[in-house]
Amino acid sequence: MNKKILYIVPGYDPTYNDGVGNRVNSFVSAFESHGYEVTVAPLVWVKSWYRVWRRKGELRKSCKWLILPFYFSYDNLKYNLFIPLFRVLFWLYALVYRPSFILTDYAMGAYLVGLCRNKTKIIVNHRGDYIDEYAFSNGDIVEEHTLANMLKLLSYSVTIAHGSICVSEKLKNNIEFRTNKKLQKCYIFPCCPDIERFAKVEPVVSEDTIVGYFGGLNKWQCFSQVIEIAQRLSAVDSSIKLLILTNSDASSYRKDLEKLGKGNYIIKSVPYKDMPNEIARMDVSFALREERDLNFVSSPTKIGESLAAGVPVVVTEASGDYIEQVRHKVNGYVLKNFQYSDKTIKDLSDYIRHVKANRKEISTLSKSSVENRKWRLHAEAFISMIETII
Repeated sequence: MNKKILYIVPGYDPTYNDGVGNRVNSFVSAFESHGYEVTVAPLVWVKSWYRVWRRKGELRKSCKWLILPFYFSYDNLKYNLFIPLFRVLFWLYALVYRPSFILTDYAMGAYLVGLCRNKTKIIVNHRGDYIDEYAFSNGDIVEEHTLANMLKLLSYSVTIAHGSICVSEKLKNNIEFRTNKKLQKCYIFPCCPDIERFAKVEPVVSEDTIVGYFGGLNKWQCFSQVIEIAQRLSAVDSSIKLLILTNSDASSYRKDLEKLGKGNYIIKSVPYKDMPNEIARMDVSFALREERDLNFVSSPTKIGESLAAGVPVVVTEASGDYIEQVRHKVNGYVLKNFQYSDKTIKDLSDYIRHVKANRKEISTLSKSSVENRKWRLHAEAFISMIETII
Protein backbone atom coordinates (compact mmCIF):
# COMPACT_ATOMS: atom_id res chain seq x y z
CA MET A 1 0.00 0.00 0.00
CA ASN A 2 1.23 3.48 -0.90
CA LYS A 3 1.23 5.15 2.53
CA LYS A 4 0.81 8.71 1.37
CA ILE A 5 -1.90 11.14 2.48
CA LEU A 6 -2.99 14.48 1.11
CA TYR A 7 -4.70 16.55 3.80
CA ILE A 8 -6.58 19.59 2.41
CA VAL A 9 -7.73 22.34 4.76
CA PRO A 10 -9.60 25.24 3.09
CA GLY A 11 -9.17 28.58 4.83
CA TYR A 12 -6.44 27.32 7.17
CA ASP A 13 -3.58 29.66 8.10
CA PRO A 14 -0.82 27.38 9.47
CA THR A 15 1.01 30.30 11.09
CA TYR A 16 -1.83 30.67 13.63
CA ASN A 17 -2.09 28.58 16.80
CA ASP A 18 -5.80 27.92 17.22
CA GLY A 19 -8.21 25.00 17.46
CA VAL A 20 -7.93 24.24 13.75
CA GLY A 21 -4.13 24.27 13.89
CA ASN A 22 -4.07 22.00 16.93
CA ARG A 23 -6.42 19.52 15.24
CA VAL A 24 -4.34 19.52 12.03
CA ASN A 25 -1.12 18.92 13.99
CA SER A 26 -2.72 16.13 15.98
CA PHE A 27 -4.01 14.41 12.82
CA VAL A 28 -0.55 14.66 11.25
CA SER A 29 1.08 13.16 14.36
CA ALA A 30 -1.40 10.28 14.40
CA PHE A 31 -0.90 9.48 10.70
CA GLU A 32 2.89 9.70 10.99
CA SER A 33 2.87 7.32 13.96
CA HIS A 34 1.26 4.76 11.61
CA GLY A 35 3.95 5.22 8.99
CA TYR A 36 2.09 7.56 6.64
CA GLU A 37 3.81 10.35 4.74
CA VAL A 38 1.58 13.42 5.04
CA THR A 39 1.30 16.41 2.72
CA VAL A 40 -0.77 19.22 4.22
CA ALA A 41 -2.40 21.56 1.70
CA PRO A 42 -3.71 24.67 3.45
CA LEU A 43 -5.83 26.69 1.02
CA VAL A 44 -4.89 30.14 2.28
CA TRP A 45 -6.96 33.20 1.41
CA VAL A 46 -5.26 35.12 -1.40
CA LYS A 47 -4.57 38.21 0.69
CA SER A 48 -2.64 36.16 3.27
CA TRP A 49 -0.93 33.67 0.98
CA TYR A 50 2.39 35.51 0.44
CA ARG A 51 2.81 36.17 4.18
CA VAL A 52 2.22 32.48 4.96
CA TRP A 53 4.45 31.30 2.11
CA ARG A 54 7.31 33.48 3.38
CA ARG A 55 7.00 31.85 6.82
CA LYS A 56 6.90 28.29 5.50
CA GLY A 57 10.28 27.61 7.12
CA GLU A 58 8.62 27.98 10.53
CA LEU A 59 6.07 25.25 9.85
CA ARG A 60 6.18 21.66 11.04
CA LYS A 61 9.17 19.86 9.50
CA SER A 62 7.98 16.25 9.65
CA CYS A 63 5.34 16.71 6.93
CA LYS A 64 5.31 18.30 3.49
CA TRP A 65 3.46 21.53 2.78
CA LEU A 66 1.56 22.54 -0.34
CA ILE A 67 0.58 26.14 0.44
CA LEU A 68 -1.94 27.32 -2.13
CA PRO A 69 -3.69 30.69 -2.61
CA PHE A 70 -7.45 30.35 -2.72
CA TYR A 71 -10.64 32.37 -2.80
CA PHE A 72 -14.28 31.46 -2.97
CA SER A 73 -17.66 32.84 -2.06
CA TYR A 74 -20.82 30.81 -1.61
CA ASP A 75 -22.67 33.63 -3.37
CA ASN A 76 -21.03 32.88 -6.69
CA LEU A 77 -19.54 29.46 -7.35
CA LYS A 78 -20.24 29.33 -11.09
CA TYR A 79 -17.77 32.04 -12.13
CA ASN A 80 -15.03 31.37 -9.56
CA LEU A 81 -12.03 30.21 -11.64
CA PHE A 82 -10.22 28.90 -8.56
CA ILE A 83 -12.72 26.06 -8.25
CA PRO A 84 -12.27 24.34 -11.66
CA LEU A 85 -8.53 25.07 -11.47
CA PHE A 86 -8.17 23.32 -8.12
CA ARG A 87 -10.42 20.42 -9.13
CA VAL A 88 -8.03 19.72 -12.03
CA LEU A 89 -4.94 20.38 -9.89
CA PHE A 90 -5.96 17.85 -7.24
CA TRP A 91 -6.95 15.32 -9.94
CA LEU A 92 -3.45 15.63 -11.40
CA TYR A 93 -1.93 15.31 -7.91
CA ALA A 94 -3.88 12.10 -7.28
CA LEU A 95 -2.90 10.77 -10.71
CA VAL A 96 0.83 11.40 -10.16
CA TYR A 97 1.32 10.74 -6.43
CA ARG A 98 -1.38 8.11 -5.87
CA PRO A 99 -2.10 8.90 -2.20
CA SER A 100 -3.73 6.15 -0.14
CA PHE A 101 -6.48 8.61 0.62
CA ILE A 102 -7.31 12.30 0.65
CA LEU A 103 -8.58 13.81 3.88
CA THR A 104 -10.35 17.09 3.26
CA ASP A 105 -12.16 19.52 5.51
CA TYR A 106 -15.56 21.02 4.78
CA ALA A 107 -17.98 20.42 1.92
CA MET A 108 -16.01 22.83 -0.28
CA GLY A 109 -12.88 20.71 0.17
CA ALA A 110 -14.87 17.65 -0.86
CA TYR A 111 -16.05 19.40 -4.02
CA LEU A 112 -12.49 20.35 -4.95
CA VAL A 113 -11.36 16.70 -4.84
CA GLY A 114 -14.48 15.25 -6.44
CA LEU A 115 -12.65 14.32 -9.66
CA CYS A 116 -10.21 12.19 -7.62
CA ARG A 117 -12.82 9.70 -6.47
CA ASN A 118 -11.82 7.01 -8.99
CA LYS A 119 -8.09 7.54 -8.27
CA THR A 120 -8.07 7.37 -4.47
CA LYS A 121 -10.35 7.25 -1.44
CA ILE A 122 -11.86 10.45 -0.09
CA ILE A 123 -12.51 11.08 3.60
CA VAL A 124 -14.49 14.24 4.41
CA ASN A 125 -13.98 15.92 7.77
CA HIS A 126 -17.14 17.79 8.79
CA ARG A 127 -15.97 20.14 11.52
CA GLY A 128 -19.26 21.93 12.13
CA ASP A 129 -22.48 23.38 10.76
CA TYR A 130 -20.89 25.64 8.18
CA ILE A 131 -24.27 26.81 6.87
CA ASP A 132 -25.27 28.31 10.22
CA GLU A 133 -21.69 29.55 10.65
CA TYR A 134 -22.03 31.48 7.40
CA ALA A 135 -25.42 32.85 8.46
CA PHE A 136 -24.01 33.96 11.80
CA SER A 137 -21.09 35.72 10.14
CA ASN A 138 -23.47 37.56 7.80
CA GLY A 139 -26.01 38.86 10.27
CA ASP A 140 -28.36 35.95 9.55
CA ILE A 141 -28.97 37.31 6.05
CA VAL A 142 -28.51 34.49 3.53
CA GLU A 143 -29.72 34.85 -0.04
CA GLU A 144 -31.79 31.99 -1.41
CA HIS A 145 -29.27 31.14 -4.15
CA THR A 146 -26.43 31.21 -1.61
CA LEU A 147 -28.21 28.73 0.65
CA ALA A 148 -28.92 26.55 -2.40
CA ASN A 149 -25.19 26.57 -3.27
CA MET A 150 -24.23 25.57 0.26
CA LEU A 151 -26.75 22.75 0.40
CA LYS A 152 -25.58 21.54 -3.02
CA LEU A 153 -21.97 21.36 -1.82
CA LEU A 154 -22.97 19.63 1.42
CA SER A 155 -25.05 17.06 -0.45
CA TYR A 156 -22.20 16.46 -2.92
CA SER A 157 -19.74 15.92 -0.05
CA VAL A 158 -21.97 13.19 1.40
CA THR A 159 -22.38 11.54 -2.01
CA ILE A 160 -18.69 11.30 -2.98
CA ALA A 161 -17.18 10.45 0.42
CA HIS A 162 -15.86 6.95 1.04
CA GLY A 163 -15.81 7.86 4.75
CA SER A 164 -16.62 10.80 6.98
CA ILE A 165 -15.77 12.39 10.30
CA CYS A 166 -18.15 14.39 12.47
CA VAL A 167 -17.20 16.05 15.74
CA SER A 168 -20.46 15.02 17.38
CA GLU A 169 -23.49 12.81 16.91
CA LYS A 170 -25.56 16.02 16.78
CA LEU A 171 -23.54 17.23 13.79
CA LYS A 172 -24.02 13.90 11.98
CA ASN A 173 -27.78 14.16 12.52
CA ASN A 174 -27.72 17.78 11.39
CA ILE A 175 -25.98 16.93 8.09
CA GLU A 176 -28.26 13.99 7.38
CA PHE A 177 -31.31 16.17 8.07
CA ARG A 178 -30.09 18.97 5.77
CA THR A 179 -29.17 16.65 2.88
CA ASN A 180 -31.73 13.86 3.38
CA LYS A 181 -28.83 11.44 2.90
CA LYS A 182 -27.07 9.01 5.22
CA LEU A 183 -23.38 9.49 5.97
CA GLN A 184 -21.54 6.27 5.16
CA LYS A 185 -18.68 5.00 7.36
CA CYS A 186 -18.94 7.99 9.68
CA TYR A 187 -16.64 8.18 12.69
CA ILE A 188 -17.63 10.47 15.59
CA PHE A 189 -14.33 12.12 16.44
CA PRO A 190 -14.81 14.79 19.14
CA CYS A 191 -12.27 17.56 19.50
CA CYS A 192 -10.05 15.86 22.05
CA PRO A 193 -7.02 17.38 23.70
CA ASP A 194 -3.69 15.94 22.64
CA ILE A 195 -3.09 14.86 26.23
CA GLU A 196 0.55 13.93 25.70
CA ARG A 197 1.27 17.64 25.07
CA PHE A 198 -0.05 18.45 28.55
CA ALA A 199 1.39 15.49 30.47
CA LYS A 200 4.16 17.44 32.24
CA VAL A 201 2.23 20.66 32.79
CA GLU A 202 1.90 21.81 36.39
CA PRO A 203 -0.37 24.58 37.68
CA VAL A 204 1.30 27.99 37.90
CA VAL A 205 0.17 29.95 40.95
CA SER A 206 0.55 33.73 41.10
CA GLU A 207 -0.61 36.46 43.46
CA ASP A 208 -3.14 37.67 40.89
CA THR A 209 -6.22 35.71 39.94
CA ILE A 210 -5.85 34.89 36.25
CA VAL A 211 -8.93 34.35 34.11
CA GLY A 212 -8.02 33.53 30.56
CA TYR A 213 -8.90 32.93 26.96
CA PHE A 214 -6.87 31.13 24.31
CA GLY A 215 -7.53 30.63 20.60
CA GLY A 216 -8.76 32.65 17.64
CA LEU A 217 -11.03 35.68 17.87
CA ASN A 218 -13.73 34.66 15.39
CA LYS A 219 -17.16 36.13 16.04
CA TRP A 220 -18.73 32.86 17.24
CA GLN A 221 -16.07 32.49 19.96
CA CYS A 222 -17.78 35.27 21.90
CA PHE A 223 -14.65 37.13 22.95
CA SER A 224 -16.67 40.30 23.64
CA GLN A 225 -18.60 38.37 26.28
CA VAL A 226 -15.33 37.12 27.80
CA ILE A 227 -14.20 40.73 28.21
CA GLU A 228 -17.55 41.74 29.69
CA ILE A 229 -17.50 38.93 32.26
CA ALA A 230 -13.87 39.74 33.15
CA GLN A 231 -14.89 43.38 33.71
CA ARG A 232 -17.75 42.40 36.01
CA LEU A 233 -15.58 39.91 37.88
CA SER A 234 -12.89 42.54 38.43
CA ALA A 235 -15.53 44.82 39.98
CA VAL A 236 -16.12 42.07 42.56
CA ASP A 237 -12.47 41.00 42.94
CA SER A 238 -9.74 43.53 42.17
CA SER A 239 -7.12 40.77 41.87
CA ILE A 240 -8.68 39.57 38.58
CA LYS A 241 -6.44 39.82 35.51
CA LEU A 242 -7.36 38.69 31.98
CA LEU A 243 -4.75 36.68 30.05
CA ILE A 244 -5.38 36.38 26.30
CA LEU A 245 -3.34 33.90 24.25
CA THR A 246 -3.99 34.48 20.55
CA ASN A 247 -2.29 35.03 17.24
CA SER A 248 -5.32 36.93 15.95
CA ASP A 249 -5.47 40.70 15.66
CA ALA A 250 -7.15 41.97 18.84
CA SER A 251 -7.06 45.67 17.91
CA SER A 252 -10.84 45.87 17.40
CA TYR A 253 -11.29 44.84 21.04
CA ARG A 254 -8.74 47.29 22.45
CA LYS A 255 -11.31 49.87 23.52
CA ASP A 256 -13.28 47.31 25.55
CA LEU A 257 -10.11 45.80 27.01
CA GLU A 258 -8.97 49.20 28.25
CA LYS A 259 -12.07 49.32 30.46
CA LEU A 260 -10.40 46.63 32.54
CA GLY A 261 -7.74 49.17 33.47
CA LYS A 262 -4.06 49.44 32.67
CA GLY A 263 -2.12 46.32 33.61
CA ASN A 264 -5.26 44.26 34.12
CA TYR A 265 -5.03 42.39 30.82
CA ILE A 266 -2.22 40.79 28.82
CA ILE A 267 -2.31 39.76 25.15
CA LYS A 268 0.33 37.22 24.11
CA SER A 269 1.15 35.44 20.87
CA VAL A 270 2.44 32.02 21.87
CA PRO A 271 4.13 29.28 19.79
CA TYR A 272 2.26 25.98 19.57
CA LYS A 273 4.81 24.13 21.72
CA ASP A 274 4.56 26.66 24.57
CA MET A 275 0.77 26.85 24.73
CA PRO A 276 0.22 24.15 27.44
CA ASN A 277 2.45 25.91 29.97
CA GLU A 278 0.88 29.28 29.21
CA ILE A 279 -2.66 27.91 29.67
CA ALA A 280 -1.57 26.50 33.04
CA ARG A 281 -1.02 30.07 34.26
CA MET A 282 -4.80 30.56 34.26
CA ASP A 283 -7.01 29.84 37.25
CA VAL A 284 -10.02 29.43 34.92
CA SER A 285 -10.47 29.77 31.16
CA PHE A 286 -13.48 30.69 29.02
CA ALA A 287 -15.16 28.75 26.18
CA LEU A 288 -18.42 30.62 25.69
CA ARG A 289 -20.96 30.10 22.92
CA GLU A 290 -24.37 31.60 22.16
CA GLU A 291 -27.49 29.54 21.45
CA ARG A 292 -27.59 28.52 17.80
CA ASP A 293 -27.10 25.38 15.67
CA LEU A 294 -23.43 25.88 14.85
CA ASN A 295 -22.63 25.89 18.58
CA PHE A 296 -24.93 23.10 19.74
CA VAL A 297 -23.40 20.63 17.25
CA SER A 298 -19.80 21.69 17.95
CA SER A 299 -17.03 20.16 20.02
CA PRO A 300 -14.80 23.04 21.19
CA THR A 301 -11.18 21.93 21.38
CA LYS A 302 -10.36 24.52 24.02
CA ILE A 303 -12.61 22.85 26.63
CA GLY A 304 -10.59 19.64 26.60
CA GLU A 305 -7.27 21.46 26.28
CA SER A 306 -8.04 23.68 29.25
CA LEU A 307 -8.96 20.68 31.40
CA ALA A 308 -5.90 18.75 30.18
CA ALA A 309 -3.78 21.69 31.36
CA GLY A 310 -5.47 21.42 34.76
CA VAL A 311 -7.56 24.57 34.29
CA PRO A 312 -11.33 24.58 34.98
CA VAL A 313 -13.38 26.10 32.18
CA VAL A 314 -16.34 28.49 32.14
CA VAL A 315 -18.87 27.48 29.46
CA THR A 316 -22.43 28.21 28.41
CA GLU A 317 -25.13 25.62 27.79
CA ALA A 318 -24.55 26.12 24.06
CA SER A 319 -20.83 25.23 24.27
CA GLY A 320 -21.12 22.11 22.13
CA ASP A 321 -20.54 18.78 23.87
CA TYR A 322 -19.39 20.42 27.13
CA ILE A 323 -21.72 18.15 29.12
CA GLU A 324 -19.42 15.18 28.41
CA GLN A 325 -16.52 16.95 30.14
CA VAL A 326 -17.60 19.74 32.50
CA ARG A 327 -19.35 19.37 35.85
CA HIS A 328 -20.78 22.59 37.22
CA LYS A 329 -18.72 24.09 40.05
CA VAL A 330 -16.45 21.04 40.07
CA ASN A 331 -14.11 21.32 37.08
CA GLY A 332 -15.87 24.30 35.54
CA TYR A 333 -18.81 26.65 35.68
CA VAL A 334 -21.86 26.49 33.40
CA LEU A 335 -23.59 29.76 32.52
CA LYS A 336 -27.17 29.34 31.28
CA ASN A 337 -26.90 32.18 28.75
CA PHE A 338 -25.45 35.67 28.39
CA GLN A 339 -28.07 37.33 30.60
CA TYR A 340 -26.04 36.81 33.77
CA SER A 341 -27.21 38.57 36.89
CA ASP A 342 -25.09 40.16 39.61
CA LYS A 343 -25.88 37.08 41.69
CA THR A 344 -24.44 34.81 38.97
CA ILE A 345 -21.28 36.93 38.68
CA LYS A 346 -20.84 36.80 42.47
CA ASP A 347 -21.34 33.03 42.43
CA LEU A 348 -18.79 32.66 39.62
CA SER A 349 -16.36 34.88 41.52
CA ASP A 350 -16.78 32.69 44.61
CA TYR A 351 -16.10 29.60 42.51
CA ILE A 352 -12.92 31.15 41.08
CA ARG A 353 -11.75 31.98 44.61
CA HIS A 354 -12.39 28.36 45.56
CA VAL A 355 -10.31 27.23 42.57
CA LYS A 356 -7.53 29.63 43.53
CA ALA A 357 -7.48 28.32 47.11
CA ASN A 358 -7.44 24.67 45.98
CA ARG A 359 -5.44 25.04 42.78
CA LYS A 360 -3.43 21.82 42.95
CA GLU A 361 -6.37 19.56 43.83
CA ILE A 362 -8.64 21.07 41.19
CA SER A 363 -5.86 20.88 38.62
CA THR A 364 -5.60 17.12 39.25
CA LEU A 365 -9.39 16.77 39.10
CA SER A 366 -9.59 18.71 35.83
CA LYS A 367 -6.91 16.57 34.21
CA SER A 368 -8.59 13.35 35.30
CA SER A 369 -11.87 14.46 33.69
CA VAL A 370 -10.39 14.12 30.19
CA GLU A 371 -8.31 10.97 30.68
CA ASN A 372 -10.77 8.89 28.66
CA ARG A 373 -11.14 11.55 25.97
CA LYS A 374 -7.73 11.01 24.44
CA TRP A 375 -6.91 12.03 20.93
CA ARG A 376 -4.68 8.98 20.56
CA LEU A 377 -7.49 6.51 21.34
CA HIS A 378 -9.87 8.12 18.86
CA ALA A 379 -7.11 8.44 16.26
CA GLU A 380 -6.33 4.73 16.52
CA ALA A 381 -9.97 3.81 16.01
CA PHE A 382 -10.38 6.32 13.16
CA ILE A 383 -7.27 5.12 11.30
CA SER A 384 -8.44 1.52 11.72
CA MET A 385 -11.73 2.52 10.09
CA ILE A 386 -9.91 4.24 7.21
CA GLU A 387 -7.74 1.17 6.61
CA THR A 388 -10.87 -0.94 6.12
CA ILE A 389 -11.84 1.50 3.35
CA ILE A 390 -8.53 1.81 1.53
